[in-house]
Amino acid sequence: ASKSLWIDVGATSTRVVAIQGGSPGPIEESSVIPGGGHAVRDRLSKALHGRFPGFALTDISADRIKEHLAHVFPVMQSCPLRIVFEGKSTVVNIESLVNRACEPLVDEILQGVRSVVSGCPSDEIEEFLERIVLSGGGSRMRGLADRVQQDLRREFDDFVTVRVPQEPATLVANGALRWAHFTEEDAWEISLFSFA
Repeated sequence: ASKSLWIDVGATSTRVVAIQGGSPGPIEESSVIPGGGHAVRDRLSKALHGRFPGFALTDISADRIKEHLAHVFPVMQSCPLRIVFEGKSTVVNIESLVNRACEPLVDEILQGVRSVVSGCPSDEIEEFLERIVLSGGGSRMRGLADRVQQDLRREFDDFVTVRVPQEPATLVANGALRWAHFTEEDAWEISLFSFA
């Protein structure tokens, strides 16, 4: 059965799961790291407020800025942002603020991969690391897949391969729906009480 690691960079957390034969492995082969896209947004918003005290920014606006400008090294890009501050419209380059807000996400992902790999049989680790799938809305961040692959290759070896599917934001939800269709009706019961 083929093995892979799935990394779902979601809004509130990053989940790493070892998949074997088409289904998740035991709980020790998964990891949930709080953070995700909202943490990137919050760090960016805080940095903008620090640089421009009194600058009003909603979570929706901060999310739009993040979605348009988010990137991690080695991607280097200018991040021009037109703001109205203290009664004046001006364009500022917020590249350093965006970079500082996004970089911790790489560490979250690496932490999750290390945790999951440590629970895998050592003779199967290479097979898992050869097939890493980066999904979720955060996987669209420019440079993220290349950076995660580069850092994992430095730590493990050149066999590490990270891919981003065509529709990364909906992939996990669609997979769960597909899995649900094959689940027996009695498996949906959630026991609220335990009787002796």
